[in-house]
Amino acid sequence: MNEAPSENSRRPGFALFLLGLALCACQTTGPLRTLFVGNSYTYVNDLPAMVGQLAAAADARHFDQVQECPGGTTLKQHWDSGADTQLLASSHFEWMVLQDQSQEPAFELSVLETDLYPYVTKLEAAGRDTGTRTMLFLTWGRRDGDLENVPGDTYDAMQDRLIRGYETIAARLHVPIAPVGIAWRNTRRLQPAVELWQSDGSHPTPAGTYLAACVFFQMLYGRSAVGLGFTAGLDAGTASALQQIAADTVAAYRQP
Repeated sequence: MNEAPSENSRRPGFALFLLGLALCACQTTGPLRTLFVGNSYTYVNDLPAMVGQLAAAADARHFDQVQECPGGTTLKQHWDSGADTQLLASSHFEWMVLQDQSQEPAFELSVLETDLYPYVTKLEAAGRDTGTRTMLFLTWGRRDGDLENVPGDTYDAMQDRLIRGYETIAARLHVPIAPVGIAWRNTRRLQPAVELWQSDGSHPTPAGTYLAACVFFQMLYGRSAVGLGFTAGLDAGTASALQQIAADTVAAYRQP
């Protein structure tokens, strides 16, 4: 499992990946168009808009985003609806971010082989056919784990399963992961006073979404959000701490 930042976990291959993103960001003057395919974990607090506000604060390429994120939708339902493939066919995107329903990627791999992975594969292929690269949104575990499906579950156990679920298909398709859930875990360890979950123990607070936005900014632009003035209304100390945790998490993460 990929975990907290450490020097030994830094890999030249991922450093080159980030360098490539940085070079693309510098060499392209048009907007960075990204399609977000997901559900409420993406649209609550408007994560894509926060990424755009970080880009504006960094004086980076304009972030042009489109969201197809009905509440509770799985990637199978996304594929079956055809809405995402229509968007891909009608307009060019550089990136498509895929975020599954919050519990499903933590299911047994045998379930994912029929209920999730075929649809990630189909969506990735549809994007590739239109020149769009795919990135997976590795989400956070629920505060008390997935007690609906796993009696006695815990946050850490669910987070481990989510990491395994997303990394398995990422390795097969050779697509990058935005390690938001790992940044979430690191924040709980390093900044336990920062509340990331809403009262439902599932959806993100503004701080949780800001942390995710900092991860995505670095993944999409190849540079960290450390020092940027946009704080999403958080106090400066909290925003600075979350910027640093996101930066360290992305730098240390070993892509599958």
